[in-house]
Amino acid sequence: MYVFSDLNPYVGHANPLKEGQDLFRKGLLSEAVLALEAEVLKNPENAEGWRLLGIAHAENDDDQQVSLSLLMVSHICVVCNPMYYCVGAIFWSHTHVVQNKQFY
Repeated sequence: MYVFSDLNPYVGHANPLKEGQDLFRKGLLSEAVLALEAEVLKNPENAEGWRLLGIAHAENDDDQQVSLSLLMVSHICVVCNPMYYCVGAIFWSHTHVVQNKQFY
């Protein structure tokens, strides 16, 4: 289950998705995560919000939240399932190799 941040200043923001995208472009990853969390709290069926949240977590090296975000995309966007499972598997494999310095 995805764990949302406490005391999110972006909850109630008029357009948290756009704010999250802007923050991400500026390299403010932790802030982008908060804005994108506010988006998916506001619009839980927004697959694009969950996808961007997963990307922000990936850039922020939060592997567990990446997987959970992409899993939410797969539940919402049935058409996207194969693609996101592949992306998740590739990401996990790359992370596992890098962290454990194992090469196949």
